[in-house]
Amino acid sequence: MASAFLIAVAEKGYAEETALVLASAGINSQLSFRKENPTSRWVIEVEAARLLEAQQLISEEDAPRPKALPEQLLGEKSSLAWIAGLISINMVVWWLLEQHGSSHDSATLLRFGAIRTLLLVDGEWWRTVNALFLHIGLKHLAGNMATLAVLGVLTLRAVGPGRLLFIYVVAGVMGNWASYFWNPSFAVKAGASGAILGLLGALSGVRLRQLFLFPASSRYKLWHVPAMLIAFYGFVIGIEPSVDHTAHIGGLLSGLLLGALVPTLPEANERTVQWLAGLSAVFLCLIAWLETSPMYP
Repeated sequence: MASAFLIAVAEKGYAEETALVLASAGINSQLSFRKENPTSRWVIEVEAARLLEAQQLISEEDAPRPKALPEQLLGEKSSLAWIAGLISINMVVWWLLEQHGSSHDSATLLRFGAIRTLLLVDGEWWRTVNALFLHIGLKHLAGNMATLAVLGVLTLRAVGPGRLLFIYVVAGVMGNWASYFWNPSFAVKAGASGAILGLLGALSGVRLRQLFLFPASSRYKLWHVPAMLIAFYGFVIGIEPSVDHTAHIGGLLSGLLLGALVPTLPEANERTVQWLAGLSAVFLCLIAWLETSPMYP
């Protein structure tokens, strides 16, 4: 073949790896050993017609790559038991609703901490927490838990378990307060949708931060993130007028802000943050539960 000198290296391993990279792009090459050059004895030759293409490919492969962002590594080894546990809690609470009346019964839902605007006006703030774990009927529960199973795993891998629990609770609560201020009604409100969408928002927030910090390291563009959010919201939630969109969007935006603005810390400090974030979420839920317990039958 008509050949052209491409690269000369001292290490055989590097030369072989480079030849494999070229082969993956359909560029035939030949590896040979040259005794006359003591410092660079291995050379790779390619067809003259594809020399520039091969040089460009090798240049791209050898270019310095940004290190993996901390968010991409935080929860990669986290057990899925965190998500299974969160789903189990929601299922157990639904079972308790059924045992003490019905998950479709407004009086039962209110005893367990569902939201009604007038009760929030009276100072029963804990309802904005408890309502995250209440579901109206099996269909409502199943739909939310299926979505949580998907988004929960992705968020766990991205931010770690402590941050996940914190985002789930805080974003859900903020969504419920958004509904209270901007969409008050006499309806009984409950469900984990705002919290789950908070996880979606957090994933998007992490992605936005990555795009701003390392724009050249991703094939995604900035506009892909809001486009994905809108598409997912429309697909999962829909645009039915009966849906409390204010709570959902409030949870989504709260999660996005938490994911985008709360930085990841060095490993030792990050471990402390994970514990503090997770325990804060659990503590808030316990306080809300204790506030509610006198109302249980």
